[in-house]
Amino acid sequence: MNKMNNGKATKYANYVGGATGETDIVNTWCNHFQHLYNSVNDGGISDKFYSRIMYENVGCSQYSPIVVRDVLDALHKQKLGKQ
Repeated sequence: MNKMNNGKATKYANYVGGATGETDIVNTWCNHFQHLYNSVNDGGISDKFYSRIMYENVGCSQYSPIVVRDVLDALHKQKLGKQ
């Protein structure tokens, strides 16, 4: 049995989908996921969501801002393995 030498292997890819170099690869993935997550029309729901959490609505009694503590409390209430 021979020991394999990966001395020529690199930790990170140098070439992805036609992009070379760190900046081009990052931009390629950025564009990929931006198109992926924005590929379905949501009927304006995202605009409604963002308008509810905008700074101007923080004082509105109908909506309250979500803070990190609220998220942590909700996570701790989840069943084990569901977080």
